[in-house]
Amino acid sequence: MWWEKTVEYLFAIRHIEPKALFAPLAGMHEVGGDLMAAQGDRWVLIEFKRNEESISDELRKFPSPAKETFAAAKADLQHRDGHHMLVYGCQGQASSLELRACTYFSKIPVEARVVLSQGVLVSEFNDYLTELQKHKDGGTKSGVGGYSPNYASVMAVNGEGQVVHCEGLNSYGERHGLWATPTPDPTPQPSHGTSGPGM
Repeated sequence: MWWEKTVEYLFAIRHIEPKALFAPLAGMHEVGGDLMAAQGDRWVLIEFKRNEESISDELRKFPSPAKETFAAAKADLQHRDGHHMLVYGCQGQASSLELRACTYFSKIPVEARVVLSQGVLVSEFNDYLTELQKHKDGGTKSGVGGYSPNYASVMAVNGEGQVVHCEGLNSYGERHGLWATPTPDPTPQPSHGTSGPGM
């Protein structure tokens, strides 16, 4: 038995150079990031799942009706999701836990060891994230709607295949202005008029 964070940790120790791990992946959503990616670096979005069966939990990140909203997002994004990965654990023969990966919408299998080589330039990455967020917001213009992106990981990979930047999706999106930070509705001010129950 293993957990989602076990998968995330195993991916980090197997596929990320130790010197690149300036922030632990668990809780990365709280870190703004100390290392900045260079202009030519490639960006990848990784969603870690406990196992293949838990991939269906992704539907909960889309507003109701979730199946229809997810289907619309898939139709729009499946032909350009090669940098958006699901990494999950499975029972292996050589060890108790092996990593598997596939693209998010198109579900094309990818070897876990090459996930970081699937990145795209930041402009393409940001365009994709903006479209993805529109679907997960259900068309709203503020906040993150039904989607809670805090535990998805954004990583930049340099030309040598080394992770040079990583942070949580929510932090990344807010920092790059890809979606608005939710603001509370203004509190109605009490009326100071003379209306009210008579005596």
